[in-house]
Amino acid sequence: MAELITLSFPTEGGAERCLGALLPLQHEHLLKLTDVAWGSKNKDGQIRLSHMRPTPFEALMRGSLWGTLAGAIALEPFFGMLVGGTTALLIQTLSPNSNVISRKHIEETLKKKIEPGQSAAFLMVSKATPDKVLARVHDHDATVITTSLSAAQEKELREAWQQVKAQGPLALQDKRTGSETRPL
Repeated sequence: MAELITLSFPTEGGAERCLGALLPLQHEHLLKLTDVAWGSKNKDGQIRLSHMRPTPFEALMRGSLWGTLAGAIALEPFFGMLVGGTTALLIQTLSPNSNVISRKHIEETLKKKIEPGQSAAFLMVSKATPDKVLARVHDHDATVITTSLSAAQEKELREAWQQVKAQGPLALQDKRTGSETRPL
């Protein structure tokens, strides 16, 4: 099951820079994000949102491309494009996904918990290697705002985050074995 973790940053570009450090961890199989969003509030209080979920247009184009390629094999590329695009669009719009961060939640959090000139990252995390993830983002000045973790897990996460911020990226390593000591 995926858990939502929301981080705040003291600058408008902080969330984007932190995500730039986090996203490569997916390719290293140290982190699995099922959804990612970020937003910022400028000095005038205007909110800007970004979401990594593809738009219906992007789904249509991607499905059309794959359909065209599949249709070319069957010597019917136009028919493949139509079927592929329509299928991708229907899947995008009709499939209920519980691991998607709602736009309403993002906007409310940015309005209520983020000050002008700050930003926030919204991460739907389904798998993580905590010591390596925290080591990669320890130099980003982030603060945990909210999570969907249990109270005990959230307390552990906040403690681990404070420990890494204070002592550096190796703070969660057990001195004897080098193994991680705190789960995410």
